Amino acid sequence: MNINDMLQNQAFRTLEPTRVEALKGVMHRLEGKTTTESLPIVMDFMKKLPAGHELSREELNAMAEAILSGLPESDRNRFKTMLKMMGM
Repeated sequence: MNINDMLQNQAFRTLEPTRVEALKGVMHRLEGKTTTESLPIVMDFMKKLPAGHELSREELNAMAEAILSGLPESDRNRFKTMLKMMGM
């Protein structure tokens, strides 16, 4: 799933433009990355969200789905486990 497809998800339709740009940036950084390479990028993105600008559960799920769709099949279960450990 590419970033434009992901942003068509109902969960992202109310995002502020600055959050959309930040999300696009992180998704571009994740392209072609392995699970091991992706996790620190996602964690860094989550830490840098301004106070009061947390992603909703729907947004987190849609983002996770987009990330997972870009990973090789062999890495998907591993990444799902890591996301659960992070509370996503």
